Amino acid sequence: ICEKHPGCPGRTYGENCSLSCSPNCGGPSKKCYDNGSCIDGCADGFLGDQCKTACSKYMYGAKCAYMCSTHCRGRERTCRHNDGRCDYGCHVGYDGPKCDIMIESAPVSANGNRFKVFRAILLVAFLVAFIVSIAVITLLLYTFKEKDGANKEPSRTSSSQRRTTDSASVEVISVSTLSIYEYGSESSQVNRVDQDKRVPIVDGQFAHGREAV
Repeated sequence: ICEKHPGCPGRTYGENCSLSCSPNCGGPSKKCYDNGSCIDGCADGFLGDQCKTACSKYMYGAKCAYMCSTHCRGRERTCRHNDGRCDYGCHVGYDGPKCDIMIESAPVSANGNRFKVFRAILLVAFLVAFIVSIAVITLLLYTFKEKDGANKEPSRTSSSQRRTTDSASVEVISVSTLSIYEYGSESSQVNRVDQDKRVPIVDGQFAHGREAV
């Protein structure tokens, strides 16, 4: 059985050693045979005799035998084909290059508990101060409104009295005017009656109280 041995120095092969071996050849030497196939196989993440084919986006490692972690972020959960590092990081709760380490919740220290209690006390104190401030402002506004109403009440009384006096004056004037009108009307009626009682002239004189002869 004939064995393949590299006939070219370094990482070259082919006629006159004019071609370079694939950079994806594995092993420390990364050398290839005369036909270009890698002596020590392929580096992680590559396939084929000359190691020119990379793993699919869901696979990685030696001979593409490993699948990307299901905890990789992204819609397709892809990873690098050589070492399996997730392309877009990890889902919440996982860590590590391959997102294969579950993160456990660290215990809360005593200082952390004290800080939370102090923060809660400050929040309650702030709320109480806010409520008291609103109550004080409301009370002051109510007191000011009551004082303002008391100061305006005498003015309303004086205005009402003036309106009552003016109404009485108008009523008196109206009654006087009506009396004068009625008196004038009666005088007119008397004159009209006197005129009606007049009779035609008889013998050069007016006859009153009797019909004309």
